[in-house]
Amino acid sequence: MLKILGRPTSINVRKVLWTCAELGLPYTLEPWGSEGWPLQWPQFIALNPNAMVPVIDDDGFILWESNSICRYLADKYGDGALLPPPSPQRALVEQWMDWQALELNPAWRYAFMALVRRSPQHQDAAQLAAGVDGWNRAMCMLERQLERAGPFITGARLTLADVVRYATDTVRAQLDDKQLRLETQLPATLPTAHADVEKTTWVLINLLANAIRYSPPGEVLLLRAVAWGDMVRVSIHDRGPGIAPEYHRRIFQRFAELPAAAGQRPGSSGLGLSISREFISAQGGRLWVESTVGKGSVFLFTLPLVVVAAGLEADPAD
Repeated sequence: MLKILGRPTSINVRKVLWTCAELGLPYTLEPWGSEGWPLQWPQFIALNPNAMVPVIDDDGFILWESNSICRYLADKYGDGALLPPPSPQRALVEQWMDWQALELNPAWRYAFMALVRRSPQHQDAAQLAAGVDGWNRAMCMLERQLERAGPFITGARLTLADVVRYATDTVRAQLDDKQLRLETQLPATLPTAHADVEKTTWVLINLLANAIRYSPPGEVLLLRAVAWGDMVRVSIHDRGPGIAPEYHRRIFQRFAELPAAAGQRPGSSGLGLSISREFISAQGGRLWVESTVGKGSVFLFTLPLVVVAAGLEADPAD
């Protein structure tokens, strides 16, 4: 059976895991790079001298580099849907895969380390702003491509390029690390919102990451979505220390230096919430916080409903 070596929280490992899921390919996973599985161990270095994940062992065939692994698996086990045979269409798929690895990832890496990982070594304001600008430029380029090709990067079918594009979800692992449980309340009849998928996903991940960061271990977080007049309202409820009322507006300001009472840890850049508000506002929605010190916080945002017929919108919620 195929063996995948790498911690499942790694973006590049998740590319491979998603590819296997799309192919219906069984595998075993060894979480190298996690605690107790150091990448500097000689047995791992023997497999990949770069000391990086992922690595696969396919019946004795060893391969590293995530995009190479995805190509290999799609070629060997796929039917040509994820990765077409040699052709102009395949060249386009591989073009966007390599763009993600060589252009997109470097553009947002510094901002990711600062805003999501909260790395003390990545809090330079100028480099952070450059990372945010780089992310925005890349997303604008991607949006233009989706407008031309849609609904996926290279046309009407899901391809490996889309697996790469969506391989940025790390929230589940963060929940597991703190033994937190996330409850979701999403009604089956929830109307469709008019939303930019990339920007809204970024906002949701940022808000969930904050909820995880400030909630004590073992708690339950709540994600809800409801129809709210002519909008859809999404809320993330945490169990953190809460935010004093005088800081409810200031936390959304760029580079705001706030005390611990505002729910911001020392070294935080203060950019994540500001960018999130900009993303939601650009879509015609609103982002705000409701919080009481000692009772946790609820971050909420709204997005407009899709018009279901000419001049007709979904009925307002009761």
